[in-house]
Order: sequence, then C-alpha cells, then structure tokens
Amino acid sequence: MAFITPSSIEISMNLDDLKDYYRARPKPSEERLLLNAIHKRSRWVEFLNTILKDGSATPALKEAFHLKWIESGHFIREKVNNDEILTKLLVTLLPKYEGEAVTIYRGKNEDRFNSGSIGFCWTQDRELLRCLVADSTHVNPGGCSYRRTRQLRPL
Repeated sequence: MAFITPSSIEISMNLDDLKDYYRARPKPSEERLLLNAIHKRSRWVEFLNTILKDGSATPALKEAFHLKWIESGHFIREKVNNDEILTKLLVTLLPKYEGEAVTIYRGKNEDRFNSGSIGFCWTQDRELLRCLVADSTHVNPGGCSYRRTRQLRPL
C-alpha cells in the first residue's frame, strides 16, 4: 500500500493561477467602518438616538446598514436587547417595502414565542419554514414550534 505524503506531491501554484477566481474586495466605506465600530462597542441605541435627533441617516448609511443587517442581524438584535428600539432602528434605516402584498412565515420555539421573542427574520418559502422550525426546536428544545402567517402591505 502506498501512502501519499506532502513531500510526495508536487504543487506548483502561484497567484496568477487564481486570478480568474479572485475578486478584489473594495475597501469598506466610511459608513461601513462607522457601523462596524458601533457594533463592536455595542452603541446601537446611542446611534439610533443620534440619527433620529439630527437626521443624519444618509442614503449611503442606509445602504451600509442594510448589508450589515443581512450579515449580522442576529448579533445586532442581541446587542440592542430591546425589540422596540430595534424596530425603530430597522424602520429608520432599512428600505421601505413597496411590492405587492405577500404571505410570510416565522418558525419559533414555543418557549421563545411565549416570552414575546418572535424575531425579525421571516420567509415566504414554506419549505424553508419547515427547516427553521426544526432548527429552532433543536437549539432551544421545549415543545412545539410556532408558525404564523402575515399579510404585508406596502407602507
């Protein structure tokens, strides 16, 4: 039986071999750097109060927040630790929904539902809902899962 060892494999590779697959990442914008600092220091509430007071939520800041929310929404929610304040932050910075009415679903563990911790991530996909429900009962066991349907209307 022959064994392959690192010394028995000749690898000839350089960065030019990867140039078709490598996409240069742009430097983060000033808005993104600001949001990263706010997140690192858990200053979301102060940030919200500032932008509500002085109206400094520029389109670039809103765009940067939208991406930050997609990437780190769960962690932002943990740091804010107040769904009413988080709702104000989301309404202030996320783009308004302007499409047709849709049915959305949310799967949650019964304990979380009973504690009022419904969450902000919803789906239109019933198959994904089944996965979310199964996942939520594995993470936080304690009985049934919760599912609810909502009709969204343009604001």
